[in-house]
Amino acid sequence: MFRQEIRKLYGSCYDAFTAIENLYNYILQQQDNLLRLISYRVELTKYSQEHLSKDSKELFVRLVRLKNQFLHVCRVIEVKVLHLLDGFTYALNTNNTLVAALCTRSLVEHAGTLSYLTRKSFEFLEELKFVNDYKQAIKKLEKLEDTYRSLFYGTRFFRVKGLVDVIPSPKLVKDYLGRELKGAYDVYRYLSEFVHPNFGSNILVSVGQLGEGIIVPSSEEIRKITERIIKIGGTTADYMLGKIAEFSLIGFIYLDYIFKCVKLRLPLKDVFREPELDFIGDGRSKESAILFKGAKTYIDHIRLQYRLLEKLERRSVMQKTIFDEEFLYDIHETDKGEIWFKVPRRLYDEFRTFWLDKN
Repeated sequence: MFRQEIRKLYGSCYDAFTAIENLYNYILQQQDNLLRLISYRVELTKYSQEHLSKDSKELFVRLVRLKNQFLHVCRVIEVKVLHLLDGFTYALNTNNTLVAALCTRSLVEHAGTLSYLTRKSFEFLEELKFVNDYKQAIKKLEKLEDTYRSLFYGTRFFRVKGLVDVIPSPKLVKDYLGRELKGAYDVYRYLSEFVHPNFGSNILVSVGQLGEGIIVPSSEEIRKITERIIKIGGTTADYMLGKIAEFSLIGFIYLDYIFKCVKLRLPLKDVFREPELDFIGDGRSKESAILFKGAKTYIDHIRLQYRLLEKLERRSVMQKTIFDEEFLYDIHETDKGEIWFKVPRRLYDEFRTFWLDKN
């Protein structure tokens, strides 16, 4: 992505360049995963006429709407992040620090959006565990869908009556991203100085002939500013790599709710219930891979994997999956070493077949 001359000029930014490229490649690779293979709609007619009760039909339709809205928001964010990274790369490769600052600031704002959406989603999912009737469940799902719609549409442009005012980006960065990424609001304000039409953005272009006879920072000072912007971009990209993966997991949870409601025909209390963190194995190898004893579905296993990683204070930085006849193995590369999980192959095949056959 980055020219060798740029890498050499900003040699101390090696980790930042790597993080940005990792995020870019990760998003590109997501196009072929299971979540993306599932279309934005499912055929409602067959299920609405078969075995579902009236309450189950209403819940099913609401879950499908929520799933569709989520997939749309998730994909929109990913596409915008790719464009921002393209812009950032082009800016650096053409020595355009002003555009690099613009793209980096927008990247921080989108990190704030992801932080907000992820936290709000999990708050709603936690509440759903305790619902005891269909009306209560549907009401909470409607509010969750509105959270996605209001942040995506807002009222500032469309002025659609009934939609909640969009939360300002500075608030998302300060109140949500700032809790996870130390100093996020400070770097956001720092980048804003180079984005608005004032001194900060002026000095970024006040070099060469344009700056002759004027008191402006030296080229070396401009280089240091650019270096800091690159490092901010790298830190933000590293954060977003983990957050996009976490946000995508929410989409799988919605698919799992639909699967449990329609395919397994579970009662309401079991549709939203998450199994206990009860497992065997230590995860050190394929032979001792961790298996969760109470998981009923493929997604139950995935959710518990991330719950256990969080409990162990281990961050997954890369994941690969291998298969044999009986199990699939998720191998997480974490900041504290490798950890193995295994999932019964039949659960994966059942979940995948259900979705890809019905779309």
